[in-house]
Amino acid sequence: MRMKAWIAAGVLLLLSGTVSASSEPFLDTAGHPHEAYIEVLRQRGIVEGYGHGLFRPDLSINRAEFLKILMLSVYGEESLVVYNE
Repeated sequence: MRMKAWIAAGVLLLLSGTVSASSEPFLDTAGHPHEAYIEVLRQRGIVEGYGHGLFRPDLSINRAEFLKILMLSVYGEESLVVYNE
């Protein structure tokens, strides 16, 4: 499996909270083996895709994208707050 699929599966185990985020499903995930997991992550606002309705499910992600998914899954939106001292 690709890294993105493993992340999606792992994140689903950590999920809790309310549903939010965009209203339209991704155009390029129909028929993908992990379509249901990707859709849950999209509904919860954990993944946003690459714009124009694309998620690119077979594309590898970088460390920053992985950490954002992990932080949003575990701590929610407040984990993205930047503190300037």
